[in-house]
Amino acid sequence: MGGDGSAVLTLHIKAATDGPGVVVRLVNASDETVTAQIGSAHMRILSARRLSLLGEPQAALDIQNGALELSFSPREIMAVELMVE
Repeated sequence: MGGDGSAVLTLHIKAATDGPGVVVRLVNASDETVTAQIGSAHMRILSARRLSLLGEPQAALDIQNGALELSFSPREIMAVELMVE
């Protein structure tokens, strides 16, 4: 994870229930708005979508150069599903 997202912590990682992917739950542990970038040298991110905290699909997210950039409000918890190969 990169960007000014050093305050962004990973809470949980699990396998996606509907395909070859992973669900990642993250939290901004700071009182500031921050951005964080998710990418992997071991897996190629094909697509991503935001999930509700109950795991329901929300909005599709843009992948740029194999990475996902997320903006977090202070103390925000976010769940994303990454489809990878």
